[in-house]
Amino acid sequence: MSPTDRFNGFSLQAEDFFRALAQNNNKPWFEEHRKQYDELILRPAKALVAELGPPMAQMVPGIHAEPMVNKSIFKIFRDTRFARDKSPFKDHLGLWLWEGQGPRMECSGFYLHFEPGRLMLGAGIYGFSKAQIEQYRSDVLHPQRGPALERALAQVGARGGVVDGQKLKRVPRGVDPDHPRAALARYTGLWVGVDEPLPDAARSAALVDYCLERWSGMLPLHFWLAEMAERALAAA
Repeated sequence: MSPTDRFNGFSLQAEDFFRALAQNNNKPWFEEHRKQYDELILRPAKALVAELGPPMAQMVPGIHAEPMVNKSIFKIFRDTRFARDKSPFKDHLGLWLWEGQGPRMECSGFYLHFEPGRLMLGAGIYGFSKAQIEQYRSDVLHPQRGPALERALAQVGARGGVVDGQKLKRVPRGVDPDHPRAALARYTGLWVGVDEPLPDAARSAALVDYCLERWSGMLPLHFWLAEMAERALAAA
């Protein structure tokens, strides 16, 4: 990516590329069209991450916004080792800006998912590490940290975010089922997100401000999770 590259949106051709990839999800087709991927998807993705970094750092001083594959840009190659779907390529773009000193996917962060006709923005931790699960449950039951999580969830919900996450079918062992936050203790990953039709902003530089506005509404949960992850890392 040239230092002079600016993000000017994802083109209609970028959506067409993903639609065609979904219909031709194989290595020969991808290799034949790799230049299109580089120009239509990867190049604007790098520019978008680079432009999101400084304003995100104003909201989250420790944010990592690294415009490289396997950093803030998820690789397009799928890990099919344990997947029922053996399609080798993802038919969408994923971006990740994270806060913390641990492995990037064990940190709380901000996610962007772009595919034809759809945009999803989220924040949180998809799956807690073993150390984080223990810390999370301890914090949920804590007399100050637990209510702080409830307030954070109420705040992000009031801004239109949908709270979700991986969770156990039952309250984990050692947690009183009658505890007022027993349901929260079931989570093994926690995030908030908005999933919507692709906005017009996605086709222009306006997507930067669009992401910032929505991610700002998710900050309460992000900060709570980032502090929890920091405590888990320190205790490990």
